Amino acid sequence: MGSEPGASQAGVATRFFSGTGFFIEGLGLLRAQRSLWGLASVPVLLSILSLAVGLGLLISNFGEVRTWVDSILPVLVVDHWYEWIWLGPAKLAVALASWLILLLVAAAVSLVSVLVASLLAAPFLDRLSWRVEEMAQGAVVESTDSGLRAVSADLGRSLLAELKRIGFFLSLWTPLVVIGFVIPGAQLITAPLVVLLTLVLLPLQFCGYTLDRRQVSFRQRRQWIQGDSARMLGFGAVAFAACFVPGVNLVMIPVLVTAGTLLVVRHPPS
Repeated sequence: MGSEPGASQAGVATRFFSGTGFFIEGLGLLRAQRSLWGLASVPVLLSILSLAVGLGLLISNFGEVRTWVDSILPVLVVDHWYEWIWLGPAKLAVALASWLILLLVAAAVSLVSVLVASLLAAPFLDRLSWRVEEMAQGAVVESTDSGLRAVSADLGRSLLAELKRIGFFLSLWTPLVVIGFVIPGAQLITAPLVVLLTLVLLPLQFCGYTLDRRQVSFRQRRQWIQGDSARMLGFGAVAFAACFVPGVNLVMIPVLVTAGTLLVVRHPPS
C-alpha cells in the first residue's frame, strides 16, 4: 500500500522545519564556542562595511530611484469626482506597487552587499566551516594536501569557489530583476520567481564551503538539493529572511555558514 497523503505532507513539513532549525542551531553553536568568534567577526565587520556602502549609495540616490520607479508605473489622472469610484482603488494599487518595487530595490542592494562581503570574507568563512565540521563530527572531509601547499590551495579554492557561486547566482537573478524593472507589470511574475530562485540557491551558497572541501560536483549538488527539496527550502527561507531583517543581516553570514556546515554534516550528498 502507498503512504497516506497526510503522512506524506507531515513528512514534508517536518523536513521543512528541520531545515529552518539549522539557523537556530548554528547561532547557538557560535554563541557557545568562543573559539569561533575571531573567525566569525571578520565577515560581520565586512558585512557592516558593505551594507553601509550599499545602502548609503541607495539613500544618496533615492530621488533618482524613486523617479525611475514612478516612470515605469502608469499615471492615473482623475478629472471628475465620480471617477474616484474606480480610479481611487487603482491609484492605491499603483502606490503600493511603487513602494513594493522600492523595497525590492533595497532588498537587492542588501543581498548584493551581503554577497560582496561573503566574497571578501571567503577564506575566513572557509576556515570557520572547517572548524564547525571538526566540532560536529570530530574530523573534516577534505583534500589530502598538507602544509603550506594546503594553505595556499585552500585560500585560492575558497576565493574561486565563492566567486563562481556568486557569478552563477547573479547570472540567474539579474535578468529577472532587470525584466521586472523594465517591463511594466512584469514584477507580478518576476518578483515571485526571484524569491523562489533565491530560496533554492541560498543552500548552495552557504553549504558551499563544506561541499567544496568534499569536492562535490555541481551536478551532485543539484541532485542533493532536488532530493531533499523541503529541507533545503526551509533552510533557504530562513536564510532569505535573515538577509533582509535589519540588524540580523549584519551577523547573518557566519551564522548561515555554520548552519550550512551542520546541514551538510547531518544530511550529506550521496
